Order: sequence, then structure tokens, then C-alpha cells
Amino acid sequence: MKSLAYAITTTILTGALLIAGCITTPFSNENKVGNSAAKGRTVAANRTPASLMDSQETQLRESLNQTGVDVTRNGQTIRLNMPGHLTFATGSHKIKPGFNEVLKSLSRVLVEYEDTRINIFGHTDSVGKQSYNRTLSTIRARRVASYLAAQGIGAERLSVEGFGETKPIASNKTKTGRAKNRRVEIEILPIR
Repeated sequence: MKSLAYAITTTILTGALLIAGCITTPFSNENKVGNSAAKGRTVAANRTPASLMDSQETQLRESLNQTGVDVTRNGQTIRLNMPGHLTFATGSHKIKPGFNEVLKSLSRVLVEYEDTRINIFGHTDSVGKQSYNRTLSTIRARRVASYLAAQGIGAERLSVEGFGETKPIASNKTKTGRAKNRRVEIEILPIR
């Protein structure tokens, strides 16, 4: 008799929880997280690459506002320039603590847009040997890629390249110019 009462109580309680939306079953279509993600993918599937890049650019500008990251757009390409004072100390490949927060904000947006490819480029100033700078810039790009992958960005979407000192954006003759040249650039492109 006790087991019958237990079975009836359990069935009633389970039904009430299902109706209230507190639990789901494999047969239930009430999984709000799954439905939300599926709706997002359906909406994304119905949008053009240009409109998806527009949305992504807007979200990136909002989430990276006031961080010092420069967001630019050229056609379907979004480029993020992350200057050295945010990213890595001179001669180091250890991510600065403040850069972790920038990368978290970035990854929250990138996770939403699965149909994009992410190229990560490392750059240095001209201090030190060219071979060392090339290696350092590659390691820095890899560190950023590893961080993004750990945040849920698919590794198949990520590529890295280190340019060392070969692509300066300012003069290496001044401290300010060298700081601008020590940077990480992220290029975001639609997958075609």
C-alpha cells in the first residue's frame, strides 16, 4: 500500500513540475534553452551574411565600448585592433589580467555567430631580434586563440599567424609608436 501511495504521489508531483516548467523530459518540447538556441539558429539561417555581420559588428561595438579596442569594418570583414597596453607586457606572451575581461566580452559575441571565421594576428615592435619577434607574435596569437577556444569558440573557426615586426602601423623610433605596433588583431569573416 505504501509503494502504491508513493507511486501516485511521485506521478502527481512530476506532472505538476512538468506543467510548471520546472523540469523537462526527453519527450517534452518545453526545454526553453534548446528552443531559444534553435530559434536563434532559425533566425540566423534566414538572414543574409551582410545582415549577420551588421548585427555582429553592432554587438562587438557595444560589448567592447570603452575597452580601448578599435573596431573597424571593411565590406564583410570586421577587424579588431587590440593595442599592446591591453594585451601583453613587452617581451611577454602572458595575457594581462585586464585583457581577460576584454576577451570574455569578445567571446560572448563570437559564440553567437557560428558562421564566422576568426583570424588572429600577432604583432610586435622592432625591439629584439626579428626571429624572436616572429616567434613571440605567433605565441601571443595562439594564447588568444586558446583563450577563445576555452570560452566555447570552435577551434575549427580559429586560425593564428604571427607577423613579428613586419607590419608596423606606427614608427618604431618612438615609445608611443612601438606601443601601437605591439598588438593583436582579430579579423572576423563570414564563412561562405
